Amino acid sequence: MANVKFSLYGGNLTKKGAPIKLVIRKHNERKLIALGLFAKPEQWDEDNQRYKTGKSKGLHPDRFKNNEYLNRKELEAHDI
Repeated sequence: MANVKFSLYGGNLTKKGAPIKLVIRKHNERKLIALGLFAKPEQWDEDNQRYKTGKSKGLHPDRFKNNEYLNRKELEAHDI
């Protein structure tokens, strides 16, 4: 079974934020997959590896839709 996580790659910060990448590790090999999603560091919950949710100002406007997308990608990655 593969180890799957999402990571915010802050070194590539743009106006939209940093890219979110899917990191898959299996048999000591690592594969990074760009998902086309971006988040600013204050919008990203590193512990849960998802967009922050709640009612705070400055949160990503599509956070719920994007979190659902991340959930689907995580399930797909576990099937690898």
